[in-house]
Amino acid sequence: MCRFVVYQGQPITVDMLATRPENSIIHQSFQSRLGEEPLNGDGFGLAWYVPALTDQPAVFRSIQPAWNDLNLQQIARVTESHLVFAHVRAATGDTDVSKANCHPFTYGRFAFMHNGSVADFYKVRRDWMRELSDDAFNQIRGQTDSELLFSVFLDALKAIPKNDDLAEAIRCVIGKCENSRIDRNISDPNFLNLAVTDSRQTAVTRFASAETMPRSLFYAKGKGCFCRDETFLMEPASKTKASSEDAPSIVVASEPLSDQELWEEVPPGQLVRISEQGDFQVESLSV
Repeated sequence: MCRFVVYQGQPITVDMLATRPENSIIHQSFQSRLGEEPLNGDGFGLAWYVPALTDQPAVFRSIQPAWNDLNLQQIARVTESHLVFAHVRAATGDTDVSKANCHPFTYGRFAFMHNGSVADFYKVRRDWMRELSDDAFNQIRGQTDSELLFSVFLDALKAIPKNDDLAEAIRCVIGKCENSRIDRNISDPNFLNLAVTDSRQTAVTRFASAETMPRSLFYAKGKGCFCRDETFLMEPASKTKASSEDAPSIVVASEPLSDQELWEEVPPGQLVRISEQGDFQVESLSV
């Protein structure tokens, strides 16, 4: 059912998330500890930002299993960024194993990932696509519920008065999923762990319908991060933010990257919000 990791903070090399920790995203592709199944071998993807060059993300996606891609290991070792999205995929339903179906999905300066599923997706897919703007419809390349959720998000963001409020747009997406589920008398739950960024701020959700337990989600905060003997570590963040160099670094991940005590679980029905300045909030989704 997929695994992902989000990083925002002091610039790091991508291998700090993707390859070096004992429970890196590559490790989660073949031996997930908390996923519905241990294997997530139906492709992977990275999106990362280099703001000195552009506000649009660089993207590397492949249908190779993450554990078997030497290009990923080499790219991660030498690629540095302050904002990274990484995802390993377990295909659901009858969607193809194709590059178009691999996360993260991107459009302009936005990047988007999903862990979970839309309940009875093919009962709602046609109506949702009919309601999209031309721009949001035309960016769809694959078959997944995740990419369609991204298009719904793009239109929701345009429609709200403050059109840079990622959290409010994400709430609209989840509200649409839940309303469709109720309107069509769908009994299965939605699983909507979503992550989105606009190159400056980030929002991540942990959500499932009704009383269902959502997919796992954790976070860790500190000043930068590093690996020692495959152990993922973070220095304690400064309590008083005196400069940009003291701003906290934040990791939000489907599973902790190590067994260190720095990890905290995101409660069900919550949204993690990270501002451009590194301010961090966990708040109720209230949908």
